[in-house]
Amino acid sequence: MRVFFIHDQPFHILHKKPKAESFSATLFSGAQYTADERLARWQPVVEYTLWGLQTLRRHLGSRPFPVIWSIDSIPNGRGGYVFSDINAAAVGFTSAEIVHRISEQGTGLK
Repeated sequence: MRVFFIHDQPFHILHKKPKAESFSATLFSGAQYTADERLARWQPVVEYTLWGLQTLRRHLGSRPFPVIWSIDSIPNGRGGYVFSDINAAAVGFTSAEIVHRISEQGTGLK
């Protein structure tokens, strides 16, 4: 699961489903990607990710969150999730819908 953020606000989910009998969730490996802006549908992973922001905020100190960034999580096999990747350099979205949503929501940049 990838949760996209603008600053500290989640705005989009990318569900990555690996190909059968595969661990890799990349497009190259045959995974299926489903984009969804309905955060309530993915409430457990959104809540887990927001909980993790508390720790990130402590490490950032007074520095702000990046404008556009993402956190990936994988199921832990016990009904929860584990963070697997935090990315602000190459966020990697594949949908024009996300670009449109970013432009609608704004970034706070002048």
